[in-house]
Amino acid sequence: MPKRKSTVITRAFIEGGFASVKENIRYLARTQAQGFSKVNDHLARHDVELEAIKEMVGTRKEMHNLVHELKNKGIRLDESKIFVS
Repeated sequence: MPKRKSTVITRAFIEGGFASVKENIRYLARTQAQGFSKVNDHLARHDVELEAIKEMVGTRKEMHNLVHELKNKGIRLDESKIFVS
């Protein structure tokens, strides 16, 4: 069996290892922050889209109410030409 070469562990060796671990942690923190930033941007875009959809639904309900009111007043309307399914 070959003899193993012994390694002398010095203070510099240990500090170098800690520095490497610290740098890895910093890198992980930076990438996590970038990822969270992307998620926040994505959610903000969806918030805008959701608000637009809510506005569209509200407008559609108002249009239905208007058509209903006009029909009650005796005005003939073809809903199939007003609302697209």
